[in-house]
Amino acid sequence: MEAMHFSTIDAHVAGGAVRLVTAGLPRLDGVALRERSDWLARMLGAELAGLSREPRGHEGTVVAMLADPDNPEADAGILFFAAHGPIALCGHGLLGATALSLARGLIVPRRADSVVLDTLVGGVTARMMPEASIPARVRYSGAAARVIVGNRPVAIGRRSVHADLVDAGGDVLAIVDAEAAGVPLVSTRMLELQRGALEVARALLAKLLVNTSCAEAATNTNTIVAPTIVTSKVSAR
Repeated sequence: MEAMHFSTIDAHVAGGAVRLVTAGLPRLDGVALRERSDWLARMLGAELAGLSREPRGHEGTVVAMLADPDNPEADAGILFFAAHGPIALCGHGLLGATALSLARGLIVPRRADSVVLDTLVGGVTARMMPEASIPARVRYSGAAARVIVGNRPVAIGRRSVHADLVDAGGDVLAIVDAEAAGVPLVSTRMLELQRGALEVARALLAKLLVNTSCAEAATNTNTIVAPTIVTSKVSAR
């Protein structure tokens, strides 16, 4: 099989690696986003997985690509792939791909202050923050999140904490009280917070078999704020 050549741009979004494919993919005119995603997974799944694995990336790299939208009112469609295959929506992937696309002129929005993107879970609206630059600040809003499992006990070492599992349009989030996990929610304890969040995520993955590349555990003292980072600095390289 003849080698394929892709052009990509990489971004770093608060710890998450995003790789936007800018050239090399075949154009599929008149094909819905779902059909396009299925075709890419079937015909180019190994090549796309190679973009998110060693030596070109790592297991946490999310590959994004622009496409024609299903909704004529949207500025563009966007698809996401991870090492294991296609994913419906990834928050940090959306933030990084949007910032890169705007900075490089790959998307020309119809509105002065926002970009409407079609995804496999419906439309999302991304907005550049007023102080937008490179690194950029982007936020987005999409479908409402819903609680799928409430007050689930999770054993973390000798502690038992409770987590609410939330479906946020493709992301599975765990909302946990940081104080109950034994770490105060302050910036000086960020490393401990990250370690605790990983412990919660691993415990949930083992116990509930939650399977998503964007599954995240996050901490919040009031347990009312969804932990997906929807406002974040993005740095391109």
